[in-house]
Amino acid sequence: MFFRLPSLSRSALRCRDARGWSRLFVMLALIGALPGYATELRNFRPRGTSLDITVPVEWIPVDAGSDPDRIQLAFQVRNPASADNAQAANVGVVIFVGEAMVTFRKTRGEATLDNTRFPGYVELEHSANDSEEAIRYQIRKDEKTTVIRENFLWNADTGIIVVASAPDLTATSAEWKQEYARGIDILLGSLRRSIAPKP
Repeated sequence: MFFRLPSLSRSALRCRDARGWSRLFVMLALIGALPGYATELRNFRPRGTSLDITVPVEWIPVDAGSDPDRIQLAFQVRNPASADNAQAANVGVVIFVGEAMVTFRKTRGEATLDNTRFPGYVELEHSANDSEEAIRYQIRKDEKTTVIRENFLWNADTGIIVVASAPDLTATSAEWKQEYARGIDILLGSLRRSIAPKP
């Protein structure tokens, strides 16, 4: 954002009440001194793909297993509300390329039906367009609520499933929830750019 300062005329400079100008300059100095809130990011390019995947550097890569028909990445997102790793959020990315698109389409088609079988299933959001579908829901098991967000993205030869799940802890701060959601949006943005048609 650019600030355009008015030019100071001689009459303004001679004005007895220069406090207004002083306040303006102090305010601009404070704005310039505010710390940046940009998230530090990390990039991945899974082997065998041209996808550039971006996530916050705080996300911890974990073993996602190996499956010859798909490419998988997984991350753990620790929540300061609990030192127990079992209470951390988890984000998984599964990439289907070429012939594996048949499996992607089948998985996407069955997703909503499969989800409703979870105990305590409540759909919170559901939207879709020509290249993406998003479902957010919560489930309840052992008196614990988990919020899950699933995103399906695709083009002609690549399909991607992103599944993010986070236990709904009573001590979780609103700031952590915002940063967690922002991290997912950063990941999804990088995936959308990677599979968008090239000009």
